[in-house]
Amino acid sequence: MYRYTDFDRRFVHQRAAQFRDQLQRHLAGQLPDEDFRPLRLQNGWYVQRHAPMLRVAVPYGELHARQLRALARIAREHDHIDVGLPTERGGFGHFTTRQNLQFNWIPLAEAADVMDILADVDMHGIQTSGNCIRNITTDALAGIAPDEVVDPRPYCEILRQWSTLHPEFAFLPRKFKIAVSGALEDRAAIAWHDIGLQLRRNALGEVGFRVLVGGGMGRTPVIATPINDFVPWQQILVFIEAVVRVYNLYGRRDNLYKARIKILVKAEGRRFVDQVNAEFLALLADDTLGGAHLIPQAELDRVAASFVQPVTATRELGHPGEADAPPAYTRWLDRNVHAHKLPGYRAVTLSLKRAGLPPGDVTADQMERSAALAEQFSQSELRVTHDQNLLLPWVAEGDLRALWQAARAAGLATPNVGLLTDMIACPGGDLCALANARSIPIAAALTERFEDLDELHDIGDIDLQLRPPPQRPHRHPGRRQGRQRVVPGDAGRLRRLHAQRRRRAGQGHRPLLRGRRGARRDRGPDRRVPQRASGRRALHRHRAAHWHPALPRRSRRHAPQHGSRQHATGPRGARMNFFDTDASLPDATLRLDNTVNVQSLAGDLQAAGAVALHFPKWTDGRAYSQARLLRSRLRYNGPLIATGEVLVDMLPLLQRSGFDAVQLRAGQDRAAAERALNFFPGHYQADLVSKLPLYQRAAG
Repeated sequence: MYRYTDFDRRFVHQRAAQFRDQLQRHLAGQLPDEDFRPLRLQNGWYVQRHAPMLRVAVPYGELHARQLRALARIAREHDHIDVGLPTERGGFGHFTTRQNLQFNWIPLAEAADVMDILADVDMHGIQTSGNCIRNITTDALAGIAPDEVVDPRPYCEILRQWSTLHPEFAFLPRKFKIAVSGALEDRAAIAWHDIGLQLRRNALGEVGFRVLVGGGMGRTPVIATPINDFVPWQQILVFIEAVVRVYNLYGRRDNLYKARIKILVKAEGRRFVDQVNAEFLALLADDTLGGAHLIPQAELDRVAASFVQPVTATRELGHPGEADAPPAYTRWLDRNVHAHKLPGYRAVTLSLKRAGLPPGDVTADQMERSAALAEQFSQSELRVTHDQNLLLPWVAEGDLRALWQAARAAGLATPNVGLLTDMIACPGGDLCALANARSIPIAAALTERFEDLDELHDIGDIDLQLRPPPQRPHRHPGRRQGRQRVVPGDAGRLRRLHAQRRRRAGQGHRPLLRGRRGARRDRGPDRRVPQRASGRRALHRHRAAHWHPALPRRSRRHAPQHGSRQHATGPRGARMNFFDTDASLPDATLRLDNTVNVQSLAGDLQAAGAVALHFPKWTDGRAYSQARLLRSRLRYNGPLIATGEVLVDMLPLLQRSGFDAVQLRAGQDRAAAERALNFFPGHYQADLVSKLPLYQRAAG
């Protein structure tokens, strides 16, 4: 497992302190709910149907026993409510299909205390929600799978650090998920992620990545498009930066359901690929920060040192069964024990699919028992699987029977992996505010109906997913999910979908939205685009206009005024100036909308006394990319001012993206601005304040 450095520990504690400050301002009425919501989401805090929900990051699914004990403590001390049925009262966690853990009953007033507990064991909720790059996921068998080509975990950790509080990509059009696979079999479902990375070796034995972009499930399932067959591992952060920057600048923000990168890739096709490749080449050839995130061998070696095998190969026992073994043990060996690349070892699934609790749920006591099993049998390491189970990766063959007995006593040895009752399910309408149907009662009914293990084994392998619309667990429909899909309470919707598919099959295309009497309805916000006639050709013209924003109008040049101007100082002495009014802005300020292609303005910058980039909403992150390009690509060195909906909590991101001045929204507290600039003395990435990433600064 990755071992946190002193910097890593300080960082998560500083993030917890920053969240405490934001929470206190919110509870005191100084931070309105509509402003606090995006901030708490990026720390993992939702407000669900009945209570707040916390999503805790488990990076690429690896979990230490001491961390699981801390999660048990949180469940026992904070996740509790004294009403409802026993299974509804809290005191438990829920492992998700994206290898995280959720609590559903923690009061918001206790949120900061919980984040401190997590930080004490090197855990956090950073970017487990919100429109940002979320938890990096991989194969639960990473590092131990017999068919593995390259261990993906060191690369996942490097990606995690690069994406954590990235100043440019904190407010993307929509959430963004990356999965990495290093084995011949894709157990990470990379084709169903926003970016899927497949580790491979070329003919010379060199390691690189096959990159897929634009996959996703939800209401519009799309398989990702391969856009590069081999990116050398040293350049993978630069290539991903190119992908995410293109998405940040051109992804749709007018429609929540059309904002994922899969929609952009599908709409633009080859032009998207060309734009990404052009940005990638520009980063490498003509950008002051472009080469900063080339990964050196020394950094890969440093991170990889945390993932060395904690055990050595031993003599294989062959089949671990015994002549006098009870049938239950033999069945468990067949279902819950998996092959291992290291002779003499096995990986073992602790099943979280049993009567009395929803799939993926685990009580505080079961967390403690699982931690004890990991300490005794698996070098204190566990993995969270995509199937909402736990996995022990380092079990000696000679310990299998003792492990089975201990797991059975803890209620974690149900031999149903891959069978009907090993279903995947999200909480649904019982807890989730997004769902409109309940899945937990169906899961309970199925578990009760098929409790006979003999009958289950006679039926054989069945992969079942329960998901209440409109959301669904983010899983691979071609493998463990989707072949038998149940949609609770939605048979009518299925019939309508089938009817729509029959109509579209006859028409050959998807019709445009129409209102009464067949009149076209344009829901897009871009008023510059003329009304479209029906048909794909007109729709393509609209997307082309959206892809290449028109050049901006030059702003009026303000006469010199003596307005109020102050400044605050951030880490490493970087200053942030404050302008109170439009009249106080510098002479000849060039005002730019956030849809402008700033790379076309090189000739206009010389005459500008300053450049002001507009935030129509403070959660619209396009201006961060514009600022980054102005500074590092166009070498603009004049004043760069953020205007519009600018909050004090944006200041660290603004400063690191190249802004040196802001015009705050009315009602913002200057003292809070000063605190916001000084929570983090350092970050992982290179930025416009620190021109080198952490590993190069540490080496220097």
